[in-house]
Amino acid sequence: EKTDERTAKIGTIVPNVPPSQLRRRFMSGSSVEVYRGSLIGWIPAVVVRPPHERDLDFEVFDRRDCYGCDQMQRPMTNMGMCKLICRDFGYTAFVIRDGMVSFKGQPPAELRACLMQSESATTCIVCDS
Repeated sequence: EKTDERTAKIGTIVPNVPPSQLRRRFMSGSSVEVYRGSLIGWIPAVVVRPPHERDLDFEVFDRRDCYGCDQMQRPMTNMGMCKLICRDFGYTAFVIRDGMVSFKGQPPAELRACLMQSESATTCIVCDS
């Protein structure tokens, strides 16, 4: 089964993420059934991408860290999962260091301004649109 960095394979375990933060996803073009109420019932449908939803591009800063104001911290799973979490929960950046990932919510320009040298960190900041 082929996936890209925005998707997780079926059965992927996401450690230390509360169930309330997990969201079921269907790829664009997937066949699904949609419940339209008791008069109509279940009907076949195809998943489309909302026009307002866009993929987030990230600037990656190797060996750079921006400290302070972590909004969420979790053990690192993979880069694709971190990007999904940023997109779905409105975070503007994440920092990977020592097997952990910290999510940030400050404006991207503010985060870029406070980048510091750090051999053990990689910072990914959402590109300004």
